[in-house]
Amino acid sequence: MLAMMMVGGVGTAHAIVPPPVVAYPTEGTGAFSVAGIGGPRSGTPGKVLDYRVAVERGILGISPDGFAADVASALGNVGAVRLVADGEPFDFTVYLATPATRDELCGRGFDSYTSCRHGDRVVINVERWELGEPEDGMDLATYRHNVLTAETEEELRAFPESG
Repeated sequence: MLAMMMVGGVGTAHAIVPPPVVAYPTEGTGAFSVAGIGGPRSGTPGKVLDYRVAVERGILGISPDGFAADVASALGNVGAVRLVADGEPFDFTVYLATPATRDELCGRGFDSYTSCRHGDRVVINVERWELGEPEDGMDLATYRHNVLTAETEEELRAFPESG
């Protein structure tokens, strides 16, 4: 799709890029692709906890690196954390998972709805990532920020020396 923009009587074409269409099954593969990007230390002083980001295969329209960038942005002021690339040592993983895989990773109840922190896993339910929580009355960007920080802060409390 092209849009024409008139500048001083001369038309120039600019591509309009629609947002990616996100699609996901209710029950995923259980296999994940890990982000290949890392980032600088962020957050508060203290022991740095390294985290990686993984997206369940079969979730379309959200790349591991794109989700990692969203996570790193949200966690900029949460504890002392650093995003590490695939293959580097890490303390915990932030997963974007389908509802059924969320149930397996969270290890407590089968609600296929919420996100959670369980062991060394912060699990974000892709359905909620895409739809938010309409009853909360907040926009999707705010919801996403809040769910990432709330679940990660729970993880950081397991490591009190991390700040």
